Formats: sequence, C-alpha cells, structure tokens
Amino acid sequence: MSPDYFSAQASDYAQSRPSYPDELFEFLAALTPSKHFVLDCATGNGQAALSLAQHFDDVFAADLSFNQLKQAPCHPNIHYFQSTAESLPLKDQSMNLVVVAQAWHWFKHEAFEAEAQRLLTPGGHVAIWGYNLLRIHPALDELIYHYYHQTLKNYWPDERRILERGYEAFPQHLQVIPVPEFSMTAQWSLARLLQYLRSWSATQALLGREGEAPWLAMEEVLSQAWGNAPIRNVQWPLTLKVARHPLLPHQRP
Repeated sequence: MSPDYFSAQASDYAQSRPSYPDELFEFLAALTPSKHFVLDCATGNGQAALSLAQHFDDVFAADLSFNQLKQAPCHPNIHYFQSTAESLPLKDQSMNLVVVAQAWHWFKHEAFEAEAQRLLTPGGHVAIWGYNLLRIHPALDELIYHYYHQTLKNYWPDERRILERGYEAFPQHLQVIPVPEFSMTAQWSLARLLQYLRSWSATQALLGREGEAPWLAMEEVLSQAWGNAPIRNVQWPLTLKVARHPLLPHQRP
C-alpha cells in the first residue's frame, strides 16, 4: 500500500496547491484520439481531475486518502473512488490515458506500471508529472532551499528523493515519447507562500516533533526577505514524463 502523508492536513493541502497550466492538459488530450476515459491516480483533492474533465468524457479519480477525496470538487464528469494506485477496480483496456500528478514517487513502481498497462487501451499513454522547489527571487529562493534541505532534511520521506531526481527511473517497460517543457506560475502574497510551506508533509512532521519554534523562525526570516511587495511572481518548473503503451501485436503496422 502506498503511504499516506496528507490526510491529516487535507484541507490546508487543497487550499495551498498551485495550479497546473492549461497547456499541459491540452497537450495530454491531443495525445489520444479517443477522449472517452482517463484515470487520475492519487488524485488528492481532484486538482488534475478537474482540468482533465474539460477534455475527457469521464474522469476516474482514485486516491488512498478518503480525507483528501472529501476536499475534491464535485463535477458531473468525475467519478471519485478510494483505491491504491497499484490495484484499481477498473476493467482491462478501459482507459485512454492514465495520469499521476505529484504522486508517482509514492508508488510501488513496477506494480503501478503493470496496472497501467493492464488498464490502457492499445496505443494509450501514461503521463506522470511533478514539481519540486519553487522560484521567486534569489534571496527568498536561498532561504526556502535551506529550509527544505537543512531544517526539514530529517523529515522528508525517502521517496521524495525520486522526485528530486526528476523521475529518472520512469518508465521501465513502456515507450517514452518526447514532451515539451511546462511550468506552473502564480502570483502569491507572503501569507499564501507561508500557507503553502506549512502544508508540506515534512513541515507537519517537524511541527509534530519540535513544535512551532523552528517554523516561527522560518516565518520571520522569510517575512524580512519578502519586503514590502504585496504580491510576487512564483514559478515551479514541471518534470513531465510520458510513455506510450505499445499496440497489441496484431495491430502493429
């Protein structure tokens, strides 16, 4: 079973996540001529599922955490259900596209890849993407980098390293295709940034072990470095990997 690091702060997590760019979903939709069924694994609060619903007839959105699913928005095209990513209650060859947003590093990779191959229609695609540290301004970036790598270094699960390395191990048995570069962007206040950093699973672990003092110290130095600007531009480069499920032997040209 995949670990669950987000149920406890599900509400804060849902409110603090940045949004994926529309261009990402337009690219994914263009990969598959049939836009009937898409699966969003580890949907969390349904952020990616909501965007996918603009392009596909039916979005099946699964997550291990029921608390996360309770934060997801209702939509007539989205079917939420609780499940692990490695064993899904869906029919063979039923999905045109399988996606994983900011979660592949938590999975059992061989088991998930086998499940994705089972679910995909011939010629279907599996896409995973994630993001690591944000970029705002060199002085702020340096503080956040130190907080991430030093203050929180003992609180990040080992799986986080997979994301940091850019999902280099994906995939093992599928055909990788070239993809364009995408980034998430936002305009945030200092309060919004602090809400986001506090929602990190490692921050929650820090608070549980050491109390508020380390977090309050971080708040103070960030507030000083932020300056008087009410809003700042924020960017997260996305790591996107897409693989194509091979056609069945009798369907090869």
